Order: sequence, then C-alpha cells, then structure tokens
Amino acid sequence: MQQQQSMAQLSMQAAKVAAAGVLAGVLGIGGGMLMAPMLLASGVHPQAASATSNILVFFCSSSATLAFFLAGRVDLQQSAVFCSVCGVASLVGLTLFGRLVKASGRPSIVVLLLTFIMVSGAVCSGVFGYLDAWHQWQEGTGGWKSLC
Repeated sequence: MQQQQSMAQLSMQAAKVAAAGVLAGVLGIGGGMLMAPMLLASGVHPQAASATSNILVFFCSSSATLAFFLAGRVDLQQSAVFCSVCGVASLVGLTLFGRLVKASGRPSIVVLLLTFIMVSGAVCSGVFGYLDAWHQWQEGTGGWKSLC
C-alpha cells in the first residue's frame, strides 16, 4: 500500500482513530469492533487489520484484567483453566485459518470470519439481553429504578 496521502487525509484518519478509541473506552468493547471495519474501509490488508484489531483487544482486556486483579476480584484457578483453553483454541484457530488462507490464496476469508464474529456477537447480545430483560420483568426485579 504505497499510496501518498495528503496531510488532510492523515488528519482525518487520526481523528477517526481517536474517536474509535474514545468510543471503545466508554463502551468497554475493546476497540476491535470499531477498528477492524475502519481499517478495512481505509484499504488496509485484511490480515493486517485483523492483527491490529487483536492487539487493541489484547491491551484493553489486559488493562481490565489488571484492574480486577488489583481489586482482588480474580479467581486464579478459574483464570488458569480459562487461559489454558483459550490458548490452545487460539493456536488451533491460527493454524487452521493460516492453512486455509495459504491453500486458497484468498485473505478475504479473514474478512468473512470477522464479519461472522461481529454479526454473531450482535445477535447474541440482543437475544441474551432480551431474555434477561424478560426474566427480570416476569420476576418483577427489572425496570427503571430511581436515580436517587
């Protein structure tokens, strides 16, 4: 990607990245859901966009984990199991998708995977949020509460 960008274009990109960072921090979503589509729309190679997105998520989740650890809210045994399972699953996924991209010669598979993950996350958030609200409504524990 050896294209010359004007100072106005670079300033606009920097403003978008700053806005995405602020939104990610306020919403607590790790930044990956905002940055990956923005990077892809800017013409960044799909694998580079995915890697950048993963680095952002890593730093956000690591800082949140450190905050919970310092507050004494981390179960170390459960964390060790979860970390081990996620590590193995990450290596398996990396190996399988690396082979798939290499065999097909199409890095667009990464874009399709990102799209699937984002859509699945949005659907699951909506469905589980609705079910949780429904259960709270039936039990009479949900609803708006007084701010005071």
